[in-house]
Amino acid sequence: MARTRYKKKIKNGNTYYFFRFTHKNLRRPRDLYGKTVAELDAKIQKLKNEMDHNVHVSKVKFEDYLKIWLETVRCISKKKGTIGGYQSTYRNHILGSILYDIPISDLNVLDDQEYLNDLLRQGHSYNVVCSVRNPVSPCIRYAFQQ
Repeated sequence: MARTRYKKKIKNGNTYYFFRFTHKNLRRPRDLYGKTVAELDAKIQKLKNEMDHNVHVSKVKFEDYLKIWLETVRCISKKKGTIGGYQSTYRNHILGSILYDIPISDLNVLDDQEYLNDLLRQGHSYNVVCSVRNPVSPCIRYAFQQ
């Protein structure tokens, strides 16, 4: 039997591997369990990736995050016309799109690029794609940098 760095625990007759995960973005350590070492490694890697990118809540959808981000971050120092343009872009192109229902923790830049490419394939002009990209791309970067 190969040695592993994880502790074994037995609960209800089942053997689990255990790891206590600590990170600077967590207030207290989180205990992770897996039936196999590979499963536990995958859980650790996923949680580490989320913590490194500061995504704490996986239940928040992109729609909610974008609305809040537009109101609290992006539109603070913008003119009324710019804010109206962002709201129009949100209503016409982002509402109901493929990005709309993705949880913010699962979203990545490739999803954004795929959506922009789909807009071009549907026959939208380059200017429309740029107007969609202006609020969406910085929002995704902000979600993973803050």
